[in-house]
Amino acid sequence: MTSTQTPAAGMTRLPAAGTNRYIPPHGTQYRYRGERNGAWPGCRCDKCTAAHNRACKARRLGSYRGTPARHPGEPVLAHIKTLHEAGMSYDLIARRAGVSHNTIQALVRGVTKTCRRSRALKILAVQPGDFDEVAEIPSAGTRRRVQAMYAMGHSPKVIAVESGMSTSFVSHLANGGPRKVDAPSAAAIHEAYRSLAAVPGASNAARRRAAKMGWRDPLWWEDMGHIDDPAFDPATAEQLNFHERAALRAEEILHLASYGTTEEEIARRLGLGKDYVVARLRELREVAA
Repeated sequence: MTSTQTPAAGMTRLPAAGTNRYIPPHGTQYRYRGERNGAWPGCRCDKCTAAHNRACKARRLGSYRGTPARHPGEPVLAHIKTLHEAGMSYDLIARRAGVSHNTIQALVRGVTKTCRRSRALKILAVQPGDFDEVAEIPSAGTRRRVQAMYAMGHSPKVIAVESGMSTSFVSHLANGGPRKVDAPSAAAIHEAYRSLAAVPGASNAARRRAAKMGWRDPLWWEDMGHIDDPAFDPATAEQLNFHERAALRAEEILHLASYGTTEEEIARRLGLGKDYVVARLRELREVAA
């Protein structure tokens, strides 16, 4: 299909049938260089030659200043991958950076190993999770907020009314839902969460379902964080916390024992059973020996 786009000022359509490429205007370095595939020859008129010379001088000056016109592609590509892993599509990254989709794709596919410095800096300035109003985002945070509201005793109907979403959508989210949701839906659930997270609900059925499914409440997420991180595993985090607490208890037991504190006193101070303290001290001393 032939593009219906109109050429920019000073540009003319190529004579080749069916093409949507444009010849750059006179007075630009691109017209001086010509197309690599020979679609149009380089121009050596005074305007194009002067533009080429200016561009060469700017590149040399940037190199002397330590700000070359081209930026290495590796750090830019690594940042693009970080943004993509955070749930941002390549189109969204391009929109947020204000660069073309082709610039992102050329780096991702390895077509180019460098990037124009101005474009590289724009891409590197994009932050993970910087979704716009038309983006689709990972549903993890939205789903967890719905489940946390269940844990507080809020029924799907109450959540739906507060968020302005349908009851079926809320239930679908709680049950696993889609992998991605649009930004307005996520924002609506987020606002409902802000209103309901600290308010106990009246639905015992919602509480029972949350308890059965192991859904965490808002206080748990506030303490743990990472509610919007799709890679975060609450079960693993709880297991790590268990081991961290055990290590801290062992350290405290050894510390008190080093001052000659009896097992009974250690147990009393730490709120532990005496048998547990005796067993832990035996294990810790055997490891140290």
